[in-house]
Amino acid sequence: MSRRSTRLASIGTPITVDGDREDREDDESVEINDEEPPKKKRKVSSDSKTKKVRGRRGILSSLKEFPLDVMFEILGHLRLQDLLTLSRTTKDFRGLLMSRSSATIWKESRSRVEGLPDIPKDLSEPQYANLVFDSHCHECLAPSAKTVVWIVRLRLCKKCVQQHLVDHDGIAAILDESLLDLVPSFREHRGRVLLFPKAFASQLSQESEAFKADNVIQIDRTDYVEWRKRKREEVDKLNTHATACANWLANRVSDRSEELDGVRESRLEAIVDRLTALGWGAEIHRHWDFRYHKLVRQPKLLTDRIWANIKAPLIEFLTQKKTSRLEQEKRNIIQKRRHLAVKAYSDFVASLPFGSITPPKYEVLCTEPFRELIEDTSIHPHEEITLESFAEAISELPEFCTDWRESKDEELVDILKEFKPKATEETLSLATTFFRIDGDPRQEQEPIGYPRILVHRAAIPYHSNLFPTIGEMPSLASTIHGGAWNANKMIRPDLKASPNVRAVVRACNLDPKVTTVDEMDELNPVMECVTCASTAGRLVMRWIHAAKHSCHAAGRDAVWKRLQPEEELDIEELEKRNFKAFLESLQTVARYGFGTEAMASYECNLCLDSEKAWTLPRLAEHVKTTHEQDELVMEHGRCKVDTNIGQRYPRPFRWVQ
Repeated sequence: MSRRSTRLASIGTPITVDGDREDREDDESVEINDEEPPKKKRKVSSDSKTKKVRGRRGILSSLKEFPLDVMFEILGHLRLQDLLTLSRTTKDFRGLLMSRSSATIWKESRSRVEGLPDIPKDLSEPQYANLVFDSHCHECLAPSAKTVVWIVRLRLCKKCVQQHLVDHDGIAAILDESLLDLVPSFREHRGRVLLFPKAFASQLSQESEAFKADNVIQIDRTDYVEWRKRKREEVDKLNTHATACANWLANRVSDRSEELDGVRESRLEAIVDRLTALGWGAEIHRHWDFRYHKLVRQPKLLTDRIWANIKAPLIEFLTQKKTSRLEQEKRNIIQKRRHLAVKAYSDFVASLPFGSITPPKYEVLCTEPFRELIEDTSIHPHEEITLESFAEAISELPEFCTDWRESKDEELVDILKEFKPKATEETLSLATTFFRIDGDPRQEQEPIGYPRILVHRAAIPYHSNLFPTIGEMPSLASTIHGGAWNANKMIRPDLKASPNVRAVVRACNLDPKVTTVDEMDELNPVMECVTCASTAGRLVMRWIHAAKHSCHAAGRDAVWKRLQPEEELDIEELEKRNFKAFLESLQTVARYGFGTEAMASYECNLCLDSEKAWTLPRLAEHVKTTHEQDELVMEHGRCKVDTNIGQRYPRPFRWVQ
């Protein structure tokens, strides 16, 4: 670079930019006017005192005093982005940096951009720098234009991309199809559609007119072949350079992203170190989202000034996180204790005789011994609650179960008194006493006797709306999927079943006012519904099914008749055969993985100390392997208290004599 002693202030060479758009000044070729322009007269102020510039404003004006060789040396160390910015600050700098003599400055700066492809022949140094590093749209000057169309040397916003580029259908409307391979193509980042420059295609179409005859290109002409070859080479060069530039830009973006991630990690480590020194280290590692906090995940290195500004908000954030964490840990521990308590209670129930009436688990866990262990015991990790911790609470359950049974019996008596004012606890045991549960969509259309009403699933309501909102302590009912007995007060006397069973009891020559369920079960008479007799046979059933039959009498009054002893013997034989056939069908279905008897509703009568409930197919296997019985008969099992009437055997059937 030759030394020149001429001052910058002495250079008055203006520059003219080709093109008629202001926003393309930096992109166009620069023409130097060799003629010296007329000098403007300097206006001299009457005030001889020089106006002082405040602060650092006006500092660029002092650079005019530097010699050009020194100025060129300084500018040669700037980045291309800085040269672009500097060229837009003053007219003097613009005149200097846009002159041909300053090309070495741009080349020197460009040579330090790692991996940047060489400048194409159709661009000047400032134009290339503007294309690569400027962020404005070359058409509308919109900021943050990220789409660089290298094949046409333009940086465009989304709106202008649609104006300058067209898809395959659009290019086919402009250009002859035989020339499509002479148009460079472009695909946006992650774009699926191939785009073509509209202006390039239009120019190509105009040039091809010279080779047409009768509106058809004469492909055999020598000059056309040479022209096509030349255009093909130009497009190949364009595509090659565009591909190189696109790859360079992608690598640069990736490198910059990695660089910023590295800065973010350094900032995170510095913040963690400072917070750890303040005692928050353990809490930070409990929360994966701390690194994504808006004050942490910034691509700026941490300084003392920045730390002073973000320290208090970050400590407040961690304080809230710690509070939420402790609350959640408490919820989790209480949930775990609730499930342990349910397990302890289930073990207690399993130890009772088969068919024992026990309170719902919800009411058991609400008792003070259980509640105290679950909620009042410290949640410190060293205060771990195990099944053995509930031993003392379990020891108080027999007394609680007795008291609960008495209180619920009283409640049922009060329900009966609404329709039978003289009802007593003895009324509950009568064969004619049945209940129903209003508003339960799961209820089977059958009456519910006593004591089955105490353990009926519909009497222990549980609804999905018991679930809490996120962040709240789940209710006990939502945790254990069950509530208190008759909490919704929907139990009512069954006024349809009771009169029907009263007629059944009278048909057995018994007094319905004093006959109990146990007495009817022991008698177990076979009844015939005379009303339902038909040519298909006589409808016969055991007395308990007669209670359900009343619910399906379709408005007709059932007339009951007890079969004669010799007829009952015939019915027993038929019931045994029907039961055997039904059991075989269940066993066949069970072998294919299906179970119509999914509920374990039966206890083995042959086991002296039985605590297990069985389905019928399982019970048949049990009596065969354990008790060496060839086949299961009805006398081998008895139903659970909560077994539906429809599941009890023997079932009603038509007797054809």
